[in-house]
This record gives sequence, C-alpha cells and structure tokens, in this order.
Amino acid sequence: MSPSSPKCISPTLPSPYEFAPPITPDELTASLPAGSKVLDIGCGSGSFNYSARPDIEIHCCDILPPSPVPALPNVQYRQVSADSLDYQPGSFDLLIMNFVLEHTEKPAHIIKLAHSILKSDGVLYISVPIASHYEDRSFRAYDRFLKILTLHPFDRIEHFQHFSENKIFSIAIESGFTPIAKSLVPAGFGWIYGNIEGLSKTPGIKSRVKLSLCRWNLFLADIWLKFNHALYSNDPRYGANILCTFRKSPSPPSDPIRSIIQNLSARHFTHSCGHCGLPINIQDCETRRKSGVTQWKCPRCGNLNIL
Repeated sequence: MSPSSPKCISPTLPSPYEFAPPITPDELTASLPAGSKVLDIGCGSGSFNYSARPDIEIHCCDILPPSPVPALPNVQYRQVSADSLDYQPGSFDLLIMNFVLEHTEKPAHIIKLAHSILKSDGVLYISVPIASHYEDRSFRAYDRFLKILTLHPFDRIEHFQHFSENKIFSIAIESGFTPIAKSLVPAGFGWIYGNIEGLSKTPGIKSRVKLSLCRWNLFLADIWLKFNHALYSNDPRYGANILCTFRKSPSPPSDPIRSIIQNLSARHFTHSCGHCGLPINIQDCETRRKSGVTQWKCPRCGNLNIL
C-alpha cells in the first residue's frame, strides 16, 4: 500500500452461531435444521447465501425476472408480487422480507399473508429503512429529482412507504406475531454503491446522468459523516435501518408498543456494507479513525467501505 493510499482494516466475519437469538438472514438460515423450508420474498439475487444451505428447501419470489437468482437444485423461483402470495397455509419455517415492504402498496396485507403461510411456530424476518434517517431521505430525494429530470415528476417514488420502529412492530403484532429480537443497523448507502456499480457498466445518456447523481450523493454522504465526526464525535449512520424477527403466535402481546420494543433482545452493529448489506461490529472505531484508518474491507464480499 503506497503512502497516499487510504488505510484499511479487515474485520472478521463472526460465526452465525456466536449470537442468540439470530437476527440477520444468514444467521437465521444457518440456525435452521435440515429439511426446513424458507421463503425469500422480494428476493432480488438472494437475501442470504443460498449455496451455504443445500440441505434446506429455498423458495424465492420477486416481481422481476429470475435471471439473477442462483440456479441450485434446492432453489425454486416464482415471479409474483409480494401482495399476491398464494402458497399453501402453514408451508414455511422461515419467511424473509429483506428491504421489501417500503416498496409495496399494502404492507399490512403482506404481513397477514406471511402469517397464513408460516407454520405454527414459524419465524418472520423483516428489515425496513427508517424514514426519518438521512439515508432514506437522501434516497427519496434522489429518486424524486431523477423523475423530474426524466420528465416523470408525478410518478411514484420507490420508497413510498415510510416506516418507523413503532409502525413496523404495530403492523406485525396486529397481524398475529410476537416480537423476538431487533437491531438498528447503521446506514451502508447500498443504494448509492449498487447504482454506481451497475450504472458504470451501462451505456446511454440517462445512465450517465444517474451515475453523476449517485457519485454526487456519495460525496455528500462522505462530507456528512466527516462533519458529524468532527463536531459531535458520533456516527450519524446509526439507526438508519431496523432488522426485526417475529414468531407466529396464537396470542400476540397486548402491552404498549414502546414497552414491547424496549424489552426486546437487541443486537448492536457499528457498520453495514454498502455492497452486500452485511451488518458487522468493528471495535475501537474512533481510535482507528484518529490513527488514519478510513476504510474497512467487507469479510463477505471483499469490497471497501467508509469507516
């Protein structure tokens, strides 16, 4: 590494069995017994490492074509929207909705459908962005500005559902679920990194405009982080997204929402990879920054992120 290169650290990926209860899609699927059935709703190219569990039955669905989904013997793909799920009642041990509900028109309806197709003690995983955080606000501003530039100012933006911690727990409990655990995960700015990676390979003026906007957003995010670190000695990325798990229950809790949330098992993460979404804990961040470390290398995908 040359003297002018940014200093980088390489944190290790913890064992999925190191923490209880499991909270990420990888941890949840690693903890399942052989023969379990999982449904990955709004899967994209996969919300977890499908190849790590050849001994479980993986069903996945999305409104997009199946080309990015891994072609494995234990994986079955369907092209269907989340609010039209018609799987048999009591089919699955685990349902995953990884940053899906903010894109949907009827999140409460989808969670009720999830309740019906889970087994009696099945687990539901949900992750959503917190609408009041800078990361989600910046994405919505980018999306709206892009629609104005392309002469579609009244088109619906992608994250048109706005979630808070209270809202997502209220919907799940009203749908018959009992909360298990939660984690507030720091911003990784995955929407910026993902767009930059994809648009860099895409020709055309429209792609160039999008790429310029994303690079500008990444620059602003970097300035925002440095400004907060310098003035307040804190990390403003914290609290950008919430991961939560629920169990299908015949008698959901009736306590006040805030009381339920405060008494939940909570996991803490310091960073989130902007490329693959991995949440991770990095020790002594402030000390490392003061020593000149500016980046960390994701142990899952190998990409660099801002420390």
